[in-house]
Amino acid sequence: MIEGDDGSELFVPHKRWYAKQREAVGAEAWLWAMVQIAQAEHVLQHGSDEMGIDRQGTFAQWFLLESCGVTGIITLEAGGVLVGGTAEEVAAHIKETWRRGVEAISILRDDLGDDADRLLLIRKGGFKLLKILSTMGDTCNTQRLVQERISEMKEESGLGYYGEEAFLKGLTLFWLRLYTSSQARVKVQRERLLSCFAIYSRLT
Repeated sequence: MIEGDDGSELFVPHKRWYAKQREAVGAEAWLWAMVQIAQAEHVLQHGSDEMGIDRQGTFAQWFLLESCGVTGIITLEAGGVLVGGTAEEVAAHIKETWRRGVEAISILRDDLGDDADRLLLIRKGGFKLLKILSTMGDTCNTQRLVQERISEMKEESGLGYYGEEAFLKGLTLFWLRLYTSSQARVKVQRERLLSCFAIYSRLT
């Protein structure tokens, strides 16, 4: 950093200064990730992975979002410290992460005051697990069980936000649309297959 009217004084910050700047940038990035999720209609996919660093369990979370026709990955957490590595403990860590997200968005909207709806328009309750459409992770038994726990937490979030009747109705309609869509794809694939057989028969 250069100081003085003529720029002749050179000031080199201590390590402590850099550490504070790094912490501030990390907090802003963390909040910005939550803002994007709060404003999204859906989270296309939630990804997570557990890893050990110097015998300490750590955790990473990321999201696949679509905004204005552009799909991208948003990192929410990298190197988060885990208290334990069981599926239940990892699920509790994820739940706490989302609880902090709800709190952070609420504080930010309070700070924005009358401009909150204009600058931070939230959808489907904001930062909520119910937005997750799918999950991904590695194939270890613990991670597969974690994904089951995420599905359970998503259902709990949906019930709390919509109420039981509306949530179950929406879930039924979702599976009906999914079934109809899959049936349509099967029909198209069958027609393509028959067309290929017809072409092949004429050639032979």
